[in-house]
Order: sequence, then C-alpha cells, then structure tokens
Amino acid sequence: MTPQRLRRRGDSAGGTPKSLERIKLVDGRIDLNKAGLRSLAGLGPQPRVDFLYLRDNYLKSWEGAGQMPSLKILDLGNNQMSSLSFLVDLPNLRQLYVNSNSLCSLADMPCITTLEYFSVSQNNIEAFEGMPAMPELKVFCATGNVIQSFLGYPFFPKVEALRLAHNPFCANPHFRALVLLLSGSFLRKIDGSVVADEDRRAAAALPVKLATALRMGFEFAGPS
Repeated sequence: MTPQRLRRRGDSAGGTPKSLERIKLVDGRIDLNKAGLRSLAGLGPQPRVDFLYLRDNYLKSWEGAGQMPSLKILDLGNNQMSSLSFLVDLPNLRQLYVNSNSLCSLADMPCITTLEYFSVSQNNIEAFEGMPAMPELKVFCATGNVIQSFLGYPFFPKVEALRLAHNPFCANPHFRALVLLLSGSFLRKIDGSVVADEDRRAAAALPVKLATALRMGFEFAGPS
C-alpha cells in the first residue's frame, strides 16, 4: 500500500504571501519555505543564486521565475508541481527535491548532466518511461509512487543508493537482483539496505539481455 502523502503547510499559508520583488539574496541563498506562495511571479531570473528553498508552498509551475545558471540545490518538496520541463532553466543543478508533489510522469524532464541527488518520492509516477539518462547521479529516491515495472528505467552509471520502496514493482521476489542488473557496479544500497554478496551473485546469474527486456516493459518471474 502506498504511504499516505503528508503535507505540512507553512505558518504564513493563511496570511499574505511574501512579496518576491523584495526578496534578497543572502550568502547565495533564497529561503521561501512555508511562505504561502501560489506563484513565483516577481522572482524572475536569478543569475547568482546557489540555493533555492521553496518547500511547503502551493506552487503548480515555474512560471514567474527564470534562468538560474548557478543554482546547485532546489527544494520544491510539498508543492503541487506536475511537470519538470522547467529544469531546462537550471543547467547546473546538483540536488533536486520534488517529493510530495503532483507528478505522474518524468517524460518531460530535460537531461541535467550535473545532477547528483534526485528525490521524487510520494508522487503519482507510474513509470520511468521518458526519464533521461543521468550520468552523474549518485542518489535516486522514488518511494511511494505507483511504478508498475522497469519500463524506461534510465542509465545510472554512477548511482550509489536507490530508494524505491512502496511501489508495486517492488513485490517481485527478484527485485534486488533486477535493480543491480540495471543500475551499474557502483550501487551500494537499495532502500537503505547494503547490497550483499548474495545480491550480486543473484544479479550476475541473470542473462545480460534481460536488462533490455526489462527496460522495454517485460516482467521477469524467475529463471525457467
């Protein structure tokens, strides 16, 4: 069963949202957590911001913001975002938190070659299909979605930790071996549990061509 999505709304939610025109950059940061924001109108491009915190608001889109070429960390957790196409404005992002939003798909997400940490837990994502390759990603969190299979599972050549629990496809008894087959040799933890030698032996026993079949949406019930 998918865990209930908890949303904590900010103290200012019932009051007047902050005026973004008067927001000041402090040590490369802009902190707008729990600011009662329903829009980013007035924020505009921020060429010098490194860290942007927008957690616990009511945001549905990136409209009103703009290009942020220096941004390294973006926290949009607990909002209502349904698209990641806006990430084209953030070409150097390293950490992205969009957990507890309204995402159903990752297909419109642009490729961000610098991304190292990505959390989309507690959304309504049904598949990995369309998700771009992430050559530098080290941690990926997608717990509490409705992912049915490995269809479209991207290439994570450097991933070290995955959190995928509370998705339907996790019920496969060979789940850990399949994840290892698809995820590369750097993977050390799956759902907080260290990858054991037994897991690696089970993955090594699987046919290499199975990875392609899994990414096409085929299911694996076990060796014949």
